[in-house]
Amino acid sequence: MPAEPGQPVQNLALMAQQIPALPLTYQRVSQVVADPHATAVHIAEAVAADQGLAMRILQLANSAMYGQVARIDTLTQALSLIGNRQLRDLALGMAVVDLFKDVRAPEIDLRSFWEHSIAVASSARLIAAARGERETERNFVAGLLHDVGIMISAQAQPDRLAQQLRRAREESSLVAFVERADQGFDHAELGAAVLERWRLPQVMIEVVAGHHRPMLTATYARECADVHFSDLLVDALGYGSAGEAIVPPLDTHAWDLCGLPVGQLARIADALEHQVVELTDIFVGAR
Repeated sequence: MPAEPGQPVQNLALMAQQIPALPLTYQRVSQVVADPHATAVHIAEAVAADQGLAMRILQLANSAMYGQVARIDTLTQALSLIGNRQLRDLALGMAVVDLFKDVRAPEIDLRSFWEHSIAVASSARLIAAARGERETERNFVAGLLHDVGIMISAQAQPDRLAQQLRRAREESSLVAFVERADQGFDHAELGAAVLERWRLPQVMIEVVAGHHRPMLTATYARECADVHFSDLLVDALGYGSAGEAIVPPLDTHAWDLCGLPVGQLARIADALEHQVVELTDIFVGAR
């Protein structure tokens, strides 16, 4: 339902309600991972119930993202490498990509959109890893979902979104600025509303809500800073496009929060060159 002027909150809620629930496969995997009595075998069985998901998890375990020398042949081996909660988070990312696989909207190339999102996800994960953090997959999935509000808008109001994207290009403005001027909320707020409806972790909700305005993030400021900076970096490097005509401005406080030495940037850019195409093929499907 297109938003009407003067009703931003109501229309934000209405658009969020139109999005279906997450697939049952993800819900089953999430439930098993949350069960303290579940074993690796139980989790592997939950993943194996969806052959497509199982195949992509194995591809991911053998990808440049994990840099394994020995081949991973079974889901239990993949679990041992990736970790239970991390696998659940990656299954979430795959479920969301699948949910929007048939979206068609003017001005948006679906593969280019997900290439951008996956590059942001990879960069955010690499930044967390450079700080020595262990659970980097939540950064990956938060980065993957950061622009999901664009997909929701493409599904709910494709013509209006197309007008907003064209206006952003014509005015050399950020898409979020045009969205807020036109309908009272932007894709970051819309995406966060849907993640809240899905009852996803608060870290993901806050990162999606604040990736353009990280100064407004309350609890997960560092994770939001990672995705904010990664979004800029990926736009500058030219990996895919979520419709932006310009590289968003950098919040300097967010850069400080990343805690990333400048010398690490070349290393991250090199890693992205080796990961982005492969991961896009895994999450979206080969061309």
